[in-house]
Amino acid sequence: MSWKGFTLIELLVVIAIVAILAAILFPVMVTVKNKANESSCASNLSQIHRGITLYMADNGDRFPWATEYALWETGEVRNIRDLLGIGGLRNVDCPKYIKNEKVFACPADFGFSPELTNCAKYCGTSYMYRGYWPEWIDPESPGPIPPEGYYNSSPHYTWLAGLPAGAVKQPSKITLCNDAYPWHYANRRYYSNDSVIKETGFVQVLFVDGHVKLMRYNEWWLAAMRDPSKTVVK
Repeated sequence: MSWKGFTLIELLVVIAIVAILAAILFPVMVTVKNKANESSCASNLSQIHRGITLYMADNGDRFPWATEYALWETGEVRNIRDLLGIGGLRNVDCPKYIKNEKVFACPADFGFSPELTNCAKYCGTSYMYRGYWPEWIDPESPGPIPPEGYYNSSPHYTWLAGLPAGAVKQPSKITLCNDAYPWHYANRRYYSNDSVIKETGFVQVLFVDGHVKLMRYNEWWLAAMRDPSKTVVK
């Protein structure tokens, strides 16, 4: 009995079936991956919240004095990873409140541009803390609390760095930490188009009370502009 093999038509049918199955399964696999990234990111932010809570308990119940996220060249300032994960640069005796440094890297992090493809590798963390911009403050002597005129330097954004916990009147409405960029569910085909990424992507946002919420970029920005000292927050 001889084996004649497959005919061309049979091969084309098999290829067509495989292509159809791949077209059906690929979106499902992408959705599963996105959901997994979202869940992992939310877990990271929850652990960062616990780290911040422990830090505040050891430091007069004040929010950490840290930058937003960037690791600046001066070596005199610290972001949230420096402070909670490796003990900080000036706080040499500060314990590691978060021992697993992977907590500071969002699994959805694809950076800001084709040149900078991973924020965590460049800045040390994927997450933006509601901290200060170092060029506005003397890095040699930041003081225990924001200096006079500090908040006037950015009328559209109110920082938490150095503030006492009691200054936040509605913890469930005030953002504490979030993805530095709307990586979740973003259309990466438009990698270099900032406006498209911001329209299609979502930001994972940690609030002062500890809950985490997935938000559109514009929705997050409005939340980030809320003044923590206000009793009534919209």
